[in-house]
Amino acid sequence: KNNSALKGGGVYATNSISPYSIQLLGGSITGNTASDEGGGLYIGASCMPTISNISITNNIGDGVYLESGSNYGAQPYFKGKVIINDNTDSTGKPKNLVFGGEFSLNNIGNLVNGSKIGITKPSDVEAPYNAPFAFAGGISEDIPWETIFFSDEEGYEITHSSSTNSLNVVKIITIMPYTNYSYGDAITVRKDYDIEFMAFLSDGTEVTDLSKWSITAQNESKVTDNKVEFYACKSNSTEILNVTCTYGGVDYTHVFKVSLVTS
Repeated sequence: KNNSALKGGGVYATNSISPYSIQLLGGSITGNTASDEGGGLYIGASCMPTISNISITNNIGDGVYLESGSNYGAQPYFKGKVIINDNTDSTGKPKNLVFGGEFSLNNIGNLVNGSKIGITKPSDVEAPYNAPFAFAGGISEDIPWETIFFSDEEGYEITHSSSTNSLNVVKIITIMPYTNYSYGDAITVRKDYDIEFMAFLSDGTEVTDLSKWSITAQNESKVTDNKVEFYACKSNSTEILNVTCTYGGVDYTHVFKVSLVTS
């Protein structure tokens, strides 16, 4: 309680020769601060601590930070009642269980009712982000994962894949063109051609009750609601579009790079 450090304000768990040599088996980690990462708990790459029946709350600079590595990322083993909630970064933004890179976390044990874990996706990974972690021991069948895991970030949600028994962090809204002119963020289209954008929920359902669309075109292409008429402006044959839609009072934005062709 009430400690501070550059990394791991409450506890700094570094690499250990013997797996599971670090065990946190009860109590709380609270009121700590890290100026870099892991306000409550910093877990180093390849470190495999057991975390059971513990509350990690009200820490600043993340609740728990999982360090990535060239071979293995941090691999904590969660079991029992684990609460990682109400932690923030230095600006007050919710940050509970923070993934420091793109890796899978496979050591989820039998978490029990009352566990509450917020998930923050890696900052350099765009959703949908497949399988930030999978279940190893699994959650007992009578405890739905929806009661335990939630997204720290507005506009994202946690979904479960029954085929891979994993959790994914996904955008609630995905923006894309109606017609098949795009690959990811890139669109190729003829000059003087209209393209219309649409929005999908994470389950693939098209969203029709958006409160507004807002599109900013770099080269002054004509914009009407969710439709853009493309043309080359001056000597630039590339158009950068910031496409935003509003759903449930939350703005969702996607940036597209459009290449204009003459035929």
